[in-house]
Amino acid sequence: MQVVQVVAGHHHTLVLTDDGEVWSFGRGRNGVLGHGEEGSMSEPRKILGLNGKKIISIATSAIHSAAIDEKGGLYTCGSKALGYDGSSSSPKSVDYFRSIQITQIACGNNHTLALSSDNKIYVWGNSEEGALGLGTQKTSPQPQHL
Repeated sequence: MQVVQVVAGHHHTLVLTDDGEVWSFGRGRNGVLGHGEEGSMSEPRKILGLNGKKIISIATSAIHSAAIDEKGGLYTCGSKALGYDGSSSSPKSVDYFRSIQITQIACGNNHTLALSSDNKIYVWGNSEEGALGLGTQKTSPQPQHL
């Protein structure tokens, strides 16, 4: 098993291996570690909620984490990460993208951007200072096409 990607949130870290597994450690506030609980982990622990999915890319922020599988499926955990005003401490598929293949993901402090296989950008979350690029500072709980 070789590490192919590492990303750091405010107080936690995600590690992606060449076999598509994701490991996490650090402070688990808001469920960002993806283990179904909010406790801290002082050593890397495999995210079991992603078993059976070959993850190819990961991203994280202070309050949420995201992963893309080899089929373009998007999974998120943490606060306000699911494409609506909610949270999950275990990785969940973002329903909005059920028929859209995602190739890249980026997590800002309170917002998320996704790039689809047809080169469309989707944004959601807090648009403070215009972070979503939608011409407004209004929060968007659902993904919007940019």
